[in-house]
Amino acid sequence: MLHRSSPAYVGLTLLWGFSFVLVRAVVDGFGWATAVSLSCLLIGATVAVLAVLKGASLRYRLRWRRLVLLGTGIAVQFIGLSISVAHLGTALAAAAVGTVPLFSAVIGQMWGLERITGTAAAGLVTGFIGIVVVVLFPAGGISWDFIVGMFAGLVSAIAGAMSSRYAAARLSSSGPAELVSASFLVAGVLTAPLALLLPGPGDADLLHWIGLLLLGVLLGGVGYTMELGLRESSGAPFATSARSGATMVAVFLGIIFLRESISFGQLVGVLMLIGGCLLVLGLVPSRSAPARRR
Repeated sequence: MLHRSSPAYVGLTLLWGFSFVLVRAVVDGFGWATAVSLSCLLIGATVAVLAVLKGASLRYRLRWRRLVLLGTGIAVQFIGLSISVAHLGTALAAAAVGTVPLFSAVIGQMWGLERITGTAAAGLVTGFIGIVVVVLFPAGGISWDFIVGMFAGLVSAIAGAMSSRYAAARLSSSGPAELVSASFLVAGVLTAPLALLLPGPGDADLLHWIGLLLLGVLLGGVGYTMELGLRESSGAPFATSARSGATMVAVFLGIIFLRESISFGQLVGVLMLIGGCLLVLGLVPSRSAPARRR
């Protein structure tokens, strides 16, 4: 199963990684509030259109109270991501938001959805130590921008983890494409008033609009559609791990192409974070795996 999904997995990892670069460009042009609202609306619409083109029937028979709660969580997730990118840049924002699997495991344990195994516990320790190392060794010293950006990124990760767990616990009977498209459309509507109150710099040009379309349609809508396909073919942990790989892609793009500063200690912390996430997701090969296959 793994070898058949690898091309889609690599493509999804690259899409998620490049999305951090586009988030930065879109936020710079539109401001974080407008960027969040428009991106969520485009993602929701694209997922719906692609599902219909694939022959799915979208009935949207969802409980609106639960859907609003889920949409609120997604809105907070994207707001935190946009603010984090604006204050930290691509690389460090990706590291902060990359803690989603860690918080998801903790929330799953608290809500009784799953039990944290010994391997997952080791991953939690490794991952959280990694993010602490990222915080303690900033390249330019600790500043208000750094504090605000890291806080916003971690809030985004917690909101993303809670949203995914809530959807699995309370909305699992809904179709995945239907649920994703509806929740993002609700998130876009909920954040629209913020876009009116906080319009941003107002100097978006053609390139910013192209970036918004790429973010919402290609990296957002197509990316989520690919992730749903991977979940069906290879399971949720394997599909979710693409986001951990995307963290490394975003860090690489931020350092090499965007010339962002990151200390050696922070790079070590990011690697620890990714390793911890893979342990939590159960994707690190164990010694007993060959024996089981025999």
